[in-house]
Amino acid sequence: MRRIFAALFNFIARLIAILLAALTVIATIVVILLLSVQHSLLNTETHQRAFNENGVYERLPASARGQLSLAQSTLADSCVESMLACAIQKATPKLQTCLTDGLGENVVEEIASGSRLPDETEAEAAQGCLDRYGTSAEVPSSRILGVEGMVFLNNLTPDQWDVLIVHLLPSGDLQTMTESTLDEIIAYFKG
Repeated sequence: MRRIFAALFNFIARLIAILLAALTVIATIVVILLLSVQHSLLNTETHQRAFNENGVYERLPASARGQLSLAQSTLADSCVESMLACAIQKATPKLQTCLTDGLGENVVEEIASGSRLPDETEAEAAQGCLDRYGTSAEVPSSRILGVEGMVFLNNLTPDQWDVLIVHLLPSGDLQTMTESTLDEIIAYFKG
């Protein structure tokens, strides 16, 4: 019985030794990789070289073009195209009932969502309800930009957006701002 316990403890000891040796090798590899990553990750020249090699600053207008819908929805106001849609969204229950009775539920939903504009008869019927019941809140004439600014933004083509972005953020200025920001962030992480 003594030999069996000795053999069992010997086996367990060797197993633990093998596991600790494997963990030591794995930990050493991880430390070497992390030190290498730290030297390249926290090196400003690495980022500057990568951005320049990939033409990040020159490709910004094309990248920003993909975000135009977000910019337009943030800056522009949908009320410019359809004041009735804004009024429907802010309608009191009585006004909502009047509009639904006069125009129909589907028409009210389509106009409120902006999927279509009202025709003349629908606009006249809606105006009668608006005159009678008013809106729950004042319909704003603009959100961030004035009416002229919103019309300007809504009518820009993608090529005109590219020109505007390049004019507002020249690649040299963009590069300077990006590099100084990265330098500050890396200095913060280095302590």
